[in-house]
Amino acid sequence: YQDDYECTTRMFVISSWPDGCEPLSQAFDVVETVQKWHTQHEVDMEGPVIVVDRFGGTHAATFCALNTAYDQRQHEGSIDMYATAKLYHLKRPGLWPKQVRNNS
Repeated sequence: YQDDYECTTRMFVISSWPDGCEPLSQAFDVVETVQKWHTQHEVDMEGPVIVVDRFGGTHAATFCALNTAYDQRQHEGSIDMYATAKLYHLKRPGLWPKQVRNNS
């Protein structure tokens, strides 16, 4: 193993995301900002983007799912959000709480 291994990181702290995104399209603004920064600094910041949150993964998974959707839109011209959300749910069940509908 290497004792002299260094890894430089950059942390983006987004306090009101995704709950404070109005309109919802602003959620993609955060994804786009992180992707552009990572692309521009690829030489300095080799490796993956690491996503963490303080709520046990719900916000991190939302970011990752939107990141996947953003990539789909860039490369395929369309987004299959249902398939993306299902993929994340299958990998980690219970990640997003179920939405309860009031039919009254």
